[in-house]
Amino acid sequence: MRASARWRVIWRFAGLTIGLAVLLLAGTGARAVVAQEEPVSIDVTQVTPYFAKGAAMIGGEIVGKVVISGPPERPVGYEVQSAEVPVPVEEGAVNVLSGIPAFNWCFGCSATSAAMIAGYFDRVGYWNMYAGPTNGGVMPLDNSSWSDWVDGCLATRHRCPLSATQNGLDGRASNGHVDDYWICYGSGGPDPFVGNWTEHTLGDCTGDYMRTNQASAPYNNNDGSTSFYYYPSGAKYTTANVDDGGYGFQLFYQSRGYTVVDRYNRILLGYDWDGSGTTYGPAANGAVFADYKAEIDAGRPVMVHVEGHTMVGIGYDDSTTPETVYLHDTWDYLTGTSHSMPWGGTYAGMLHFGITIVTLAEPEIDTRGNAISIPDGDSTPSTSDDTDFGPVVVGSNDTHTFTIHNTGAHTLQLTGSPAVQVSGAHAGDFTVTSQPGSTSIAASGSTTFQVRFSPSATGLRTATLTIANTDLTENPYDFSIQGTGSSTLPTAATFRVESDGDAFADSTFYAASFQTGAADVGEWVSISEPVTAGSVVELDPGNPGSYRLSSGACSASVAGVISTEPGMVLGRSEAFEKRAILALVGIIPTYVNDEGGPILPGDLLVASSTPGYAMRWSGSGPCPCALVGKALEPMTGHEGVILVLLTAH
Repeated sequence: MRASARWRVIWRFAGLTIGLAVLLLAGTGARAVVAQEEPVSIDVTQVTPYFAKGAAMIGGEIVGKVVISGPPERPVGYEVQSAEVPVPVEEGAVNVLSGIPAFNWCFGCSATSAAMIAGYFDRVGYWNMYAGPTNGGVMPLDNSSWSDWVDGCLATRHRCPLSATQNGLDGRASNGHVDDYWICYGSGGPDPFVGNWTEHTLGDCTGDYMRTNQASAPYNNNDGSTSFYYYPSGAKYTTANVDDGGYGFQLFYQSRGYTVVDRYNRILLGYDWDGSGTTYGPAANGAVFADYKAEIDAGRPVMVHVEGHTMVGIGYDDSTTPETVYLHDTWDYLTGTSHSMPWGGTYAGMLHFGITIVTLAEPEIDTRGNAISIPDGDSTPSTSDDTDFGPVVVGSNDTHTFTIHNTGAHTLQLTGSPAVQVSGAHAGDFTVTSQPGSTSIAASGSTTFQVRFSPSATGLRTATLTIANTDLTENPYDFSIQGTGSSTLPTAATFRVESDGDAFADSTFYAASFQTGAADVGEWVSISEPVTAGSVVELDPGNPGSYRLSSGACSASVAGVISTEPGMVLGRSEAFEKRAILALVGIIPTYVNDEGGPILPGDLLVASSTPGYAMRWSGSGPCPCALVGKALEPMTGHEGVILVLLTAH
């Protein structure tokens, strides 16, 4: 039974059911959740009207449980304290996420906080978090779009369908969360549906899955309450308890069709579960500010718990001591400002004790030119990644192809219109002649676009490409491009040197000798997969005329090594969409490993079983493999890069 609205001192929870076959997808694979065969009971002591906690030995470990019943209004005596949100700086001490909804308390502070976080993700590419008709199907930045409602205790309640559904709210035509579970703040039930009608099917709101307000066992939550489990030691709590708010938040995400890769509740380092240190002692393995900061820096708001309330962490300032946490506190929807508290300090008189992290699979944008990654924010165009178009005669043009890759685990959306935009000093000289073929890029997928450089005047011409997208940390993704407009030369001019030192001959070039600062001759070739300088490559039988990383030990198809800094390059870089420089002759740094044993100068090298790596040929008699070359340096470690004299075979 749960406490009544007048709050009993002890609550008993008998029904902590733990799924026997629940799997939490995490990182590189599935992680089995520890199972409990029998329900267990935890006595929870009411610490304040808004907070109860207790602990018990379960399966050889001490497990703690808290019940958070954050009040619908700010506690009396605590005035609104807000500050202008600092402008995020690239390398500064302040980082505050933007675009996170600020909701007024809507049938539980924990469910409301989860709704704010889910609403943020709805606005940045996870477009099925909210599927209602309001604001064109995009979750608004506050819940003022929905009218207030007066409950059976004549209390006015704010509403938000992402936190708690209700018949007649946001176009709903059947009973929802409020209809089935809500009586009055603090009420101990029984829930209204019990003995009166069939309970609605869970869906559409965080409160359903987090078991907020749900009186029936094994949830036992008073109206306004949500339960969370922790290890008093400070270890991450990942077990899938049916009445745990963090696990419920995971289930909400999954019900919307999204993959969760991590989820845990964790108390803060040094937090003393019983307040005195006599029974449990301060947590020696708890969450620290760096954990919170990493989530914000990754573009993810954090569920923050104090003793009696749940809020959303939206940013930080780590130049203060202790560090400052910026918050949406569920008691207003101010825009342009944020509430704050010290990390591990108090808010509205309640001590900060824990966090809940639920991580979604995310997209990751990577734009490449010439198969080379172009960093977001890159301001140094280069011919190697095609961001420098080089010299182009005024009146003519040159076109380069770029590829947008999604290296993440969730669909990447290109949200700009058009998807790729040009700006900057000489934007008119650069035209996106072919926009990406798709603005929705699946995990591990890619799409291409083309940019044409048509200089309108001589000299250096610059611009910026911008790609608006749903990557949480690289939106917008932008980088600089440039090209040089050159004059049409008189007919008699057959040899010229540009201002940047590049020399051009309009016909055959003859010389008694030729010297360069590098040691190999290379040629532009087509590649069928990404390669790096020093990689051993072979002919790709599936793509005639193209090359790929060597794919097997002693490969007979080896063609050479990708050049690092060629002294002479044959061919034109514009000849292929995906291309690299293949060293033809000379001395070149090469990836090697010890698969054939330690390498000494003079050893013959062949392809190893590791793609792109060479090894020592240790066989007897004539070598049946295609030779990579002859080692000029020793290699006694597991793998490394050594100089190799390329050898034809």
